[in-house]
Amino acid sequence: MKTICVYAGSAKGKEVSYSNSAKKLGYRIVEEGYGMVYGGGSRGLMGVTADAVIEKKGKVTGIITEQLENIEVGHKDLTTLEVVKTGFEQLIASTRETPKFSP
Repeated sequence: MKTICVYAGSAKGKEVSYSNSAKKLGYRIVEEGYGMVYGGGSRGLMGVTADAVIEKKGKVTGIITEQLENIEVGHKDLTTLEVVKTGFEQLIASTRETPKFSP
């Protein structure tokens, strides 16, 4: 399956339009036949996008660091959640999951 790597705000921001746009992005990812790869959190704009993909029955792979998983921000409803030690490992894993990813 083709995947898109999403990196956006870890907070929702002050404007409702940010969350609305993140949700629309998630819907569009599924409509276009893609899966989503991202940092694995349940919060912020990336969490909103992941929720939208899940809502439309799409595939979501989260790659989260141990530190963030330990403070319970990992998304519990993902297709796959991979826990890595460092941010660098997170970047490498995202690259592996998204072949056209260009850091």
